[in-house]
Amino acid sequence: GDPLQVAVVVLGLDGQVLAMAGSRSGLPGEFNRAVDARRPVGSLVKPFVAALALGRGWSPEKPVDDVPLQVTVGSEVWEPQNSDGQFRGVVTLQEALVLSRNVPMVRVGLDVGVQAVADELRSLGLGVGRPNPAILLGAFEASPLQMARAYAALLTKGRLPTPTWRLSGAQPRPVVLDPLATSGVLAMLEEVPRRGTAAALAGRVEGWLAGKTGTTDERRDSWFVGLRPDYVTVVWVGTDGNAQTGLYGATGALEVWSAIDTRLPRSLRTGKEGSP
Repeated sequence: GDPLQVAVVVLGLDGQVLAMAGSRSGLPGEFNRAVDARRPVGSLVKPFVAALALGRGWSPEKPVDDVPLQVTVGSEVWEPQNSDGQFRGVVTLQEALVLSRNVPMVRVGLDVGVQAVADELRSLGLGVGRPNPAILLGAFEASPLQMARAYAALLTKGRLPTPTWRLSGAQPRPVVLDPLATSGVLAMLEEVPRRGTAAALAGRVEGWLAGKTGTTDERRDSWFVGLRPDYVTVVWVGTDGNAQTGLYGATGALEVWSAIDTRLPRSLRTGKEGSP
């Protein structure tokens, strides 16, 4: 009674919407989940936390504790957990992002400041509500189109595109992310499909690819973002009733993305200029 649904957005770096699907059936007049659905983003937020850290002088190799953490939020204590329930002691910033380790990424976010993270997310067009530490693990909602726009800024050296349905010439694109930081984040996200949470893609794709998986609490939302040199593809899989899907980002949305990517012309997948 609450079947899996899907939403897909393919966004060019100039903001042109190259493709969109708002449901699994794609019938006219259906609710367009790609634009109008707001879903928790989960781990998709982590590259933007890392971008702030790099902009403040962190290196990808800086060590971060992956040990139990307690954060006081008002009168309560929040204890974030890793998805595997394990702790690794110490990891690098790059490992924390590539392997999507929750606890060390929360530590990174606390170091740069929850307010600073919230301000950055708002500059990307994402509504996060009142800043609280839970936003460091994506406890806020956004549409697939909004996430595609935010990730496109990583490919454009921090310039945020305005989504458009037609070729309308160059539009102003404000710089909202540190250009050097975006390059550093992309270099780390290249490792995600090689040895990170999207390692199922290793050896299955050609051309430059960076990516990020996303899974929300109790596996209710499965996300994958695939970054190619000239465009970004965002896939969401979940249900309208917010049921548990049993899917991680790597076992749901990633497989949908892969099925799309393999059908694209090779010239589009490999890009005009190689890696960004």
